[in-house]
Amino acid sequence: MNNLTALNTNNNSFAGPMHFLFATIPSLVVLDICHNEFSITVPHELFRATSLECLSFRNNNLHGLLDGSNIVELGNLGFLDLGSNWLRCEVPYSIG
Repeated sequence: MNNLTALNTNNNSFAGPMHFLFATIPSLVVLDICHNEFSITVPHELFRATSLECLSFRNNNLHGLLDGSNIVELGNLGFLDLGSNWLRCEVPYSIG
């Protein structure tokens, strides 16, 4: 899996906790887990995936406080979609 560049689980009925071991895959550029039923907080491990350019968690049951300063660590990120969840976050000024 070291050469994996995209992981898309869009529009399934995946539910429960999700382990973010894939955050350690250095080649991962796209992570799309939209339209599932994950009910988790966003783990800090996710912000180690510094190669990510596209991150989409739209329409799950993600909850809790998202530390906006962690998002800044994803320096290659060009697309971020966290819509239709239960997250709380203050967006850092540097993101715009």
